[in-house]
Amino acid sequence: MKISLIFLLVFLFSILNLAGCSSNKSNPVIPENQDNGLDLPFIESDQTLSDHQLLGSFTATFNIESPGTADGPSACGAGVPPASSAVAPTASVTPTRHPLAHHNITDLIPTPLITINSWDPISETIDIGIQLHNPTWTSVYDVRLIIFTDPAGHLLTNDDNWTPLWDIPLGQIANPFKAYAKNQPNRIFTGETFHSENFKIKCPNNNFSIQFAIDASFPDNCEDPYEIRNFEQGFLFENTGSSTTISLDILDWQEDVSSVKLSCQQITGQPEIELA
Repeated sequence: MKISLIFLLVFLFSILNLAGCSSNKSNPVIPENQDNGLDLPFIESDQTLSDHQLLGSFTATFNIESPGTADGPSACGAGVPPASSAVAPTASVTPTRHPLAHHNITDLIPTPLITINSWDPISETIDIGIQLHNPTWTSVYDVRLIIFTDPAGHLLTNDDNWTPLWDIPLGQIANPFKAYAKNQPNRIFTGETFHSENFKIKCPNNNFSIQFAIDASFPDNCEDPYEIRNFEQGFLFENTGSSTTISLDILDWQEDVSSVKLSCQQITGQPEIELA
């Protein structure tokens, strides 16, 4: 579904925030090859969208100042040592207990494996790969890894979309995420498989502690839009009353998106505006 929007603004807007959720629950996409085996343990769903399940919440901390220069990427996960303890930057990943306790769950997947590809001190951006493993033989759908925004200014710069799911205090109202298993039918993350995604995360002022969560849809595909792409905007003058055109593609299994929301308070003076 492609949506074109024309509206009045004062200056270039900053952040695009996807509007809402599908409202037509009577016509969800039902994956063709559902497993009839072991169900996932009971875990609390986000109240915004009942089909979403929190699989784990973690904090990743990067040590960029390891001695020497890296001969190659390094990886670190729970109990996994760096590939080269002599020279490569390292990453540690620990469960974030507060949100897990709040939602009364424990991690349902192993600690993700992080590979550090590079660090650019000019743009303050770290390039990493994050591998997820589904150790069960139950399939889930539309798995996404959400990088939380926070007062430190962490920001995923190559996101697939934004979501308000599992939000943490002091961040923005929605957070960027990368989706997994995008090359699989219905984006199914089958049991006993691995999938990886590349993340480029801005870490201002060398703040290398990042909070993230892993979300999945079960037992069917998600009800909310799962990706935005092909974002384009026209030129916008700085004069009051100036207008421009914005177009984007919204991917939604139910194909019933009716509007989007823009978060551009610097321009409009409002926290967000909704455009049909």
